[in-house]
Amino acid sequence: MFLPSSTRFTDPIEQAGLWLTRNSLDIVAALLLAALVVAVLMGLRRLGTRICRTPGSLSTFRVILGRALSATRNWFLVALTVEVIAQVSNAPPTVQQFTRFLITIAATFQVAIWLREILVGWITHRAEESEGGSSGLGSAIGIIQLLVSVTLFAVAGLFVLDNLGINVSTLIAGLGIGGIAIGLAAQGIFKDLFAALSILFDRPFRRGQRIEYGTIAGDIEAIGLKTTRIRSTGGELIVVSNARLLDQDIRNLSEMTSQRVSFTLRLIYRNDLKTMATIPQELQRIVEAQPGCRFVHGLITDLAENMIQFQLLFRVDGRDSAVMARARHAVAMAVLERFAALGIEFLYPAPPHDPLDRGKDRA
Repeated sequence: MFLPSSTRFTDPIEQAGLWLTRNSLDIVAALLLAALVVAVLMGLRRLGTRICRTPGSLSTFRVILGRALSATRNWFLVALTVEVIAQVSNAPPTVQQFTRFLITIAATFQVAIWLREILVGWITHRAEESEGGSSGLGSAIGIIQLLVSVTLFAVAGLFVLDNLGINVSTLIAGLGIGGIAIGLAAQGIFKDLFAALSILFDRPFRRGQRIEYGTIAGDIEAIGLKTTRIRSTGGELIVVSNARLLDQDIRNLSEMTSQRVSFTLRLIYRNDLKTMATIPQELQRIVEAQPGCRFVHGLITDLAENMIQFQLLFRVDGRDSAVMARARHAVAMAVLERFAALGIEFLYPAPPHDPLDRGKDRA
């Protein structure tokens, strides 16, 4: 049996009237508290917007925090206001249930937005540091932001559905299977993407630094979403995938405080032994006479069948390859001059064998 329409709507209206009359003071207090909360959040949002406009003189953490605060949405403020009023003013259970549902959805997606701004802001900051403010990985920030947004909002949507009492197990399983299929199809792309993010956060090298990668040596020109570009010492532009680049050992030459120089000196046995005994001291004096050079050792490393082998090892301060080359040349010339003055002879390679010589001797 259906009740008349006037009867069906009387109870809610009467309940609302009773609530207004009995809780008028609580409602006023709730309105004041809601206004205070909203004013504080709007003030923080305005502060975040101001920080984003003047990031130059502020720390990275403050800029990222300001970016997150400026992303506070109006619909979240409205939902929060309604929830505060409903809870403080002892609203009817149906109203409280509705406002709780509303604030759950609004807060979940607002938190997702804040996390997105923090993550993307941090990645953008690292990209600008690595790229020196130029294009490169910075141009891929849009793609990274899309991936982060899809992930966070998917998790937020599942959380909301679960709070509504919907069984999301089947949906999660479906998303998992779909994610595996997409991951297998784009395995190479994701591998290079995560390698690029590893370069950003671990920072084994940055743009403008010189590295050695396998047999390749050169300067980093750009770090991209999938590849890194290296300008070799010969002038060629070498493009290497990020995943492959991180699979091998990388020597960052820009982090060196000094450069290692080694000479192998092959001497003959008929040199005077007393003179040869002074070779380490002579080599040390030669190296230390050159500015910026530090002697490490000059010792016998091998007694071969036809020679005595010395190794001269020293270091040149700085990482300028031209300075190192000049120091190497100066030390080599000084060694030749000093050894000639001491009468120390080097091992000369035997001349190539000419098969016609034997015929000439017979003739």
